[in-house]
Amino acid sequence: MRLPAVLLILIALLLAACGTAPPDAILEKSGQSAIVFVKENSRENNNNNAMKSNRDEFYAGSDLFLLTPIAPTGEVTNLTAQYTREGKSNPRDFGAAADPEISYDGKKILFSMKVSRQSRWRLYEMNTDGSNLVQLTDAAEADDMDPIYLPNGQIVFTSTR
Repeated sequence: MRLPAVLLILIALLLAACGTAPPDAILEKSGQSAIVFVKENSRENNNNNAMKSNRDEFYAGSDLFLLTPIAPTGEVTNLTAQYTREGKSNPRDFGAAADPEISYDGKKILFSMKVSRQSRWRLYEMNTDGSNLVQLTDAAEADDMDPIYLPNGQIVFTSTR
């Protein structure tokens, strides 16, 4: 009879210890000032999770975005639209950006991008404010994707070479 009462008290104490801070307060305390994310244009009635296995299939117009600060009122900035959409009037011809990785010092973004539907996936790096875009790879008949920074500053990635 004592065991259920003790368990009930322990559960109540655990729940009380969890706190009631809203998610926004938790984010503000995390010390993070920005977040980079990919926004994909979805297709109706299509739950195609196999897109990563076939790089010829992609959501045209997918771009990297920066949210600053991390809050519901934060400003959202598209970092790649000028490269994936420039000079293209038909959304089906748009390129796409994917696979963002932030450098260890928080100053650079490494990512994969197709500048148009016909182009190949290449690796790019830019400053976290979207400036100073540099193309890192350019294999004629291959796709380069899923880049990762190593602690020593080098980069590893997946390729179809």
